[in-house]
Amino acid sequence: MDFGAVGAAAPLPASVMQSVRLVNPLGNWRSWEMLIGEVDIQHRLSLRAAIDEEIRKSPECEQEIRIGYERSKAAWDDFWTNIFEAETEAALAA
Repeated sequence: MDFGAVGAAAPLPASVMQSVRLVNPLGNWRSWEMLIGEVDIQHRLSLRAAIDEEIRKSPECEQEIRIGYERSKAAWDDFWTNIFEAETEAALAA
């Protein structure tokens, strides 16, 4: 199982940054920094360590753990996609 990218911070695409400006036009970045900054990186590293430990303890469950992680990640990604799309639509309609 490869969770190598879980703890990696990647640059955000311009489209995401535009959406962030629409969501947060006044520039209060505290919450956003928590989502993409050091707090988030540490959370990802802790999550990765917990998943790796669970796989070490229960290697027969690796496939189920992977599927659960992928479903959870997809739900999280869908959540943020919906937020960005709704804000973009609202901004364009204004």
